[in-house]
Amino acid sequence: MRIYSGVARNRRQDLNTAFGLTDRPDYFGGSGAVPTSQTIFGHSVYLYAGETVSNIICCVTTAASGTTPTSLRLGLWDSGTPTCLAVTPELSADSRWTSTAWKVNALSANYQVPTDGVYYAAFFINGVFGTTNLQLLTVNLAGQINNLIGSGKRPTTSLKTAAASMAAGDTGTYGAGVVVPWLGVS
Repeated sequence: MRIYSGVARNRRQDLNTAFGLTDRPDYFGGSGAVPTSQTIFGHSVYLYAGETVSNIICCVTTAASGTTPTSLRLGLWDSGTPTCLAVTPELSADSRWTSTAWKVNALSANYQVPTDGVYYAAFFINGVFGTTNLQLLTVNLAGQINNLIGSGKRPTTSLKTAAASMAAGDTGTYGAGVVVPWLGVS
């Protein structure tokens, strides 16, 4: 529990309320999976007005090797349209993808959250690593990927398909049938 504007807030409970639920399990601990090229994946996070998001976090479970993909970025999207609010610089040639570990990826500019609500931490790759493609820790939803729950929000989703890049201001359409990486914000 944290104090925001003098009010005690519980992020998990606020996320559950946004989904119209009393409680839900943590969606952490799926196996690693290769992200689909040209699909922007989103994992829900609940953010409070006034917070600053500086990083998107993921976990590499299988290290990449070989030639790099055309593009690799992480970002933050809203849960409305959906629209990309902030992104990292281009990370496809970053050597950190060649080792397994948690990766903290700085946004190009900090994002100041304007309103309380559900947002999506996002991952995008266009292409593959030439020899071994990276695998990311995924969420474990037992076949419930992209399903609307409660208030019509999605715990995980694809935000855009057939994407050549990801940039602030991009818009997408919620998709179905994807394995979504576990993503967080700081």
